Amino acid sequence: MIIYKKDTWLAIFISFFLILYFFIYLIRTDSVFNNIFLLEACISFQFISYFFISIFKEGVNVFFSKTYNNFILMFFMFHVGISITNVLGYKNDYFDSQLYWYYTEQTYFSIFSVVVFLNSYLLMGIFSFNDNKNIFLKDRKYFFIINKYFLLFSSLFWIYSVYFILGIKEYKDFYDNQDNMFVLIFVYFTALINISFLISILDSEKSKFTLLVFLLWGGFAFNLGVRGPVFYPLALALALLISQKNFKLNYKRLLIISFIFLSGLSYKFLDRNNMESGGGLDPLAAVREMGGSLRPIYEVHLWISNDLTPYLGTTYLAPFDRILNKFFNYKEQIPSILDDRLMNVAIMERAGPYGFSIVAEAFVNFTNYGVFFLGIIAGLFFKKIDSKILNVSITPLFLIFAYGFFYHIRQSFVSVFGVVSIGVLYLIVLIFFSKSLNYLKQN
Repeated sequence: MIIYKKDTWLAIFISFFLILYFFIYLIRTDSVFNNIFLLEACISFQFISYFFISIFKEGVNVFFSKTYNNFILMFFMFHVGISITNVLGYKNDYFDSQLYWYYTEQTYFSIFSVVVFLNSYLLMGIFSFNDNKNIFLKDRKYFFIINKYFLLFSSLFWIYSVYFILGIKEYKDFYDNQDNMFVLIFVYFTALINISFLISILDSEKSKFTLLVFLLWGGFAFNLGVRGPVFYPLALALALLISQKNFKLNYKRLLIISFIFLSGLSYKFLDRNNMESGGGLDPLAAVREMGGSLRPIYEVHLWISNDLTPYLGTTYLAPFDRILNKFFNYKEQIPSILDDRLMNVAIMERAGPYGFSIVAEAFVNFTNYGVFFLGIIAGLFFKKIDSKILNVSITPLFLIFAYGFFYHIRQSFVSVFGVVSIGVLYLIVLIFFSKSLNYLKQN
């Protein structure tokens, strides 16, 4: 059951900033640079204010025990990184040449789309859910044992295959290597490792072991420049670990983790681009680069301003349509690389390998109306997840869909569909084998 929490401060907080955004829109000038800077300053100030007010009210441990907060933190980092560094006055010759597209009208309205998603999502913080305690399996022993060993062996297999068989040395090599073995190992096994890790965390007695296994895999993956598949499961797992009382976050640990996180990102950015930063690391370069998920939003704004008709939901229906057509053959199947309903194909064809964005997908279908409603859906979903975690009723299926939302932060819906489908199939197989072993044991 959904409950209104009467969280007055949050309603006032959002109302204040919505009025401020409206005022910023009204005072636009002919200077695109100044218009964008005002918007950047406002959205940066809003989220940083939300972060500090929430931590002050709840405490750092409670704040990060909520997937609702961890999701929007990840979303913010991948979409507002450029804005934050601009507000801080950060300069870098490399980015100056890369961000030729940034100071345009399309970027201005792209940031507004981020504002729409951010505020519709945060508004759902005034609601909560009431869930009854419900264990998803009566006998879970073999379920967790099978999953634990799968996580261990698949992680080792991934490391060996990627490093020694495929010989991948940098993230850009992933785009150059599209053979079947690459797709099998990198795409499918990465998703399975992520999902099996999250399922393993549900076994609170063994969660520390599975965390170590995932960190081992994550270290090798991150060294190649893989970020999302390392960060997203950890953001979800953090909420579970804190709720299980298997991890406690305080200000000191938060500062240490933040320093390691930004230093690692900075090192990989500098190393990948053969750059130097005066003999030290450059954390703001990492923050700026992470904000690149704004580019796909800019692209879809550009497409629609150039008379592209919104897709009206067909990019969400396309994966289902393609699968059904394979079985029932009710029309000629377009090759996936030519199907512009698939946004990973469309962005590659029109702009390049920029990933995609949860906001861009909603906008290209329903403009900002879709962005607004998707923010509401995502906000309510993660409030539901937090209620289930709090009442120890979270199930693997909910975690798979939660991972899908995280994955959608900077990937197209068709990619999310693939990852979630793999996760659901894995869960079915896992339940089948665990129940079979339970049956054999009893008979």
